[in-house]
Amino acid sequence: MAKRMCGQKVVKQIDTVPLSARVIKERISILAENVREQVISSVKKSKEFAIQLDETTDVSSNSQLMVYIRYRGSDEFEEEMLLCSPLELRTHGIDVFNKVDACFKKPSVDLKWKDCIAVSVDGAPAMLGHVNGFVALAKQQNPDILAIHCMIHRQALVVKNLEPEVEAVLNDVVKIVNVVKGHALNTRMFCDLCDDGEAEYSTLLFHTEVRWLSRGNVLNRVWALKTELEMFLTDQKHTLAEKFRKTTWLALLAYLADIFGHINELNKELQGKKVNLLLAREKISAFVSKLQYWNQKVNVNKTAAFPKLGEFLEECQDCSLSDIKESVTRHLTKLRNRFCDYFPELDSHTVSWVVNPFKSELADLPEQPEGLAEELIELRSNNETKMEFESKDDLSSFWMSKTAKAYKTAHMEATKMLLPFATTYVCEQGFSTLVNLRIKYRNRLNPEDSILYPMH
Repeated sequence: MAKRMCGQKVVKQIDTVPLSARVIKERISILAENVREQVISSVKKSKEFAIQLDETTDVSSNSQLMVYIRYRGSDEFEEEMLLCSPLELRTHGIDVFNKVDACFKKPSVDLKWKDCIAVSVDGAPAMLGHVNGFVALAKQQNPDILAIHCMIHRQALVVKNLEPEVEAVLNDVVKIVNVVKGHALNTRMFCDLCDDGEAEYSTLLFHTEVRWLSRGNVLNRVWALKTELEMFLTDQKHTLAEKFRKTTWLALLAYLADIFGHINELNKELQGKKVNLLLAREKISAFVSKLQYWNQKVNVNKTAAFPKLGEFLEECQDCSLSDIKESVTRHLTKLRNRFCDYFPELDSHTVSWVVNPFKSELADLPEQPEGLAEELIELRSNNETKMEFESKDDLSSFWMSKTAKAYKTAHMEATKMLLPFATTYVCEQGFSTLVNLRIKYRNRLNPEDSILYPMH
C-alpha cells in the first residue's frame, strides 16, 4: 500500500490486482446460480407455468436450445430464462425433449410436466411433428398441454405467398437492391448521389427472408429513393432503369410499400414480453377485418388506406387505379383467406368473461369449474373491483391484482388462459443477446450464465 501527500491530506492508494478470466467466470456462474434458484422457487409457488423454446446455431457452430418460462409472480406474470444449453449432436424433436426433460428432473429444479399448461414453439418439424416432434413427446407426459405455433412465425408465413404480378415487382426490387449493394463501388457512388440530392436516405437495405420486417423496410426504402435509383441505374446503363419508367410497375411498388407497412405494424404489435393469446388473437382478428374493409374500398376506387399509392395516382397522369385494381383486390383477398386458414377463429364466447368480466353475457359463462359463475356475479357487484379493472392497462395486471385474487376460482381460470406465450419472441430476443455475447473471441463463454445474470 502506497501513501501520497496531497496538500495537508494523506491519501492512501490501494494497489489492486486485476481478476483473472477464470475468477470472473466463476463469480458470474455463482451469481447466475443464485438467480436461477430464486426463479425455480417462484415457479414452484406458482404451481402452473408455460414455456416457450427455440434453437439456433451460434458462432461456434453449436446448436443452442433456449427455454423461457412464464409463471404467476406476486402481483404480475414473470418471464425468466429457464435453460440455455447446447444440443450436443442432432436437433431432432427427441433431442430437444430430452434436454428439457433432463432440466425438469434436476434435483435443483424438480418441475413436473403436469404443471406445464402450454408450450410455444416455431413451425419446425422437430417442434411440431405429430409423431416425434417435441410437442408430441411433451403431450405423452401431459395430454392437456396446449401447443401454440408462434403467431409471429405464422404471420410471416402468411404474407410470403403473393399474386404473380405483385411478386414480380418484389423480385425486381430485390434485383435493384442487389445491383446497388452487391458492389462496394456502386454502394459508394449511390450514397454520394443521394447526399448530393439531399435525399431522405443514402443507403438501401438488403432483403432477408428470415427477418420479420425486412420486406416492408426494403420496399419503403426503395420507394423513398425511387428518383435517385432511376438516375443511378440510367447512368449505369442498366436495364432495370426501365422499371421506374413504367407507371403500372411504380403503382404496384407503392401498393406493396403500403400493405407491407401495415403488415409490419401488425408484426410489432405481436412482439413484446407481455403479449398473451387473447391480445394476439384480437390483433390478428382486427387485421383480417381491415383487409376485408380495404378490399371493399379499393373496389369503389378509394385508396385512403394506401397513402403512397393514393399520392402516386394523384400525381401520375398515365396511370389510374383501374390499371392495377384487379391485382390489388386479388392479393388482398388471398391475404385475408390465408390469415383465416392460419388463424382459425377463436370462440370469443368462452373467453369474453376474461376480456371483460363486467360486460360479458351471463349466459356465456362456463359451467365449469364449479363456482366460477357465482364468483363472477359477485365480482360484477364489487365497485372496488370495477375501478381496479378500469385503472389497469392490461388484463394480466387486473387478474393478478389483490382484488381479483379474492375470487380464487375466477383468478386461477383467467390467469390460466393468459399464462401461455403467444409467440417465441422472448427466445428471439435471447438469441440477439447471444449473438452479442458469443463473438469469435468469446466462443467458450457459458451463454446461460452470461444471459441469465445480466437480466437481473
